[in-house]
Amino acid sequence: MTAALAPWLIRHIRAALAKSQRRLFTQMSWGLLAVWVALIFSGLAMSAPALFWWVGRLWFPAGEISAALSLVHFWTAWIAVAGLILHLGIRHWKTDQK
Repeated sequence: MTAALAPWLIRHIRAALAKSQRRLFTQMSWGLLAVWVALIFSGLAMSAPALFWWVGRLWFPAGEISAALSLVHFWTAWIAVAGLILHLGIRHWKTDQK
């Protein structure tokens, strides 16, 4: 999913953050982006043992590292989804106000 959305996201970030006029919204957007980066990198790091196995090596990180990556990945996933819904609600989903 990340690979499919990456080209759109890069264009969206360049265009939207450059034109943002609301400071709090801009800060929230940068924070949301940082959470998504942490989510993606923690997921990639947790997949490293499988990648090593595919190339013929058996390697596992220390238990503390695995636990920390799992914790980061779990909580950033919740924050990323909540932040994305908040972002979409503030910026993209508008109700008709008459």
